[in-house]
Amino acid sequence: MTQFNIGHSLCLLVRKNAGLWAACAVVAFLAMGAALWAEKAPAATPKVTPHFVHPHSRPAAFKNAPKLPSVAGCYHLGKTNAWEKDTCLTPEYVKAHYPHPELEPGVEFAQAAGAKTSPIPVTGGAIDVGLQSIGSENDPTYGKGYFSVQLNTNAFTDSSGHSSATQFVDMHSQPTATTSSDLVCIWNVDITAQQYPNTCHPELSGRAVRSGDFVAVQGYQDFQQAGYLKMVFQLSWDSQNGTYGVVAPDTYGLTKTVNGKGNWNELTGSILGYGNGSTANFTKTTLWVAIDTWNCQYDANTDCIGYDPGSWTWAATKPFVALWGLTEEKNNLKPSTTYTNSTPASSLPALNCPGWNGCYIEYTETAP
Repeated sequence: MTQFNIGHSLCLLVRKNAGLWAACAVVAFLAMGAALWAEKAPAATPKVTPHFVHPHSRPAAFKNAPKLPSVAGCYHLGKTNAWEKDTCLTPEYVKAHYPHPELEPGVEFAQAAGAKTSPIPVTGGAIDVGLQSIGSENDPTYGKGYFSVQLNTNAFTDSSGHSSATQFVDMHSQPTATTSSDLVCIWNVDITAQQYPNTCHPELSGRAVRSGDFVAVQGYQDFQQAGYLKMVFQLSWDSQNGTYGVVAPDTYGLTKTVNGKGNWNELTGSILGYGNGSTANFTKTTLWVAIDTWNCQYDANTDCIGYDPGSWTWAATKPFVALWGLTEEKNNLKPSTTYTNSTPASSLPALNCPGWNGCYIEYTETAP
């Protein structure tokens, strides 16, 4: 296992074909592998939402959704702002009709030698994507209008000794020039055995994607029911302009902690190929992307609650941003090089850690 000095920012390329990957979109990765524990810190003050407000924030219709039920299944947010249950697709149907996102082993993080910090696990995160302008997109394997929006965890060693990971994914297809469809899934992946247990919402239908559209994928631990994961998905182009939810078993133990060390400590995200390692090729496109990562505590009334600096904080640990190629899917987008405060000066977006337990990055990426 490679060791890192958590007091410095690093940039990693872990794919074998680093040149090709660097030409693809930035996969932003927030490693929250070590947080300082302050023994005599003042009591923390809770904030009722773990989500960040970005300069290019979510549209008014897509503010934070209410707490998802802690019952495995698929949901949509009704007109009364209450979750209504839908019938999930069977894993057998998904396997027969859709490709799965392809994962390869990534890089685990270790504390610096001799570090006296206690690791605090990630409990959730989100990717927001604003389609500022979009010309066209084609996945050579599947066709025009096919892509995925992925929020992916790090690889970890599960109880069987296999390398596993979890993906929160929207798989978008555009069968005609005027309609589109989206499959929203939590994929639990056994990378070693190439097993892909899934919980997928029935396919959503809507118009074709256009400039000004927005999509968000949030994935997080279910605090009300141990051993489960939750996903909230929002997009502007489906017929209901809606918000959807998925609650699924944490099949391989992503959320488990042993002696304070958690399996979940990283997140990546981007718009990528549709599945099975394919590539999304964009033309005349500019996207705004924000990736959030947080650690929250249990609260009876919410799924996740953030805390101001108090008994523990991530901001003091100087987490870093890196390029990471856990997933096989790719794209041809290139990141903007106008970032500020990046460390090192590598054209990576600046990492921002507000006064509570989370960090985020924002950046744009383009294709000519």
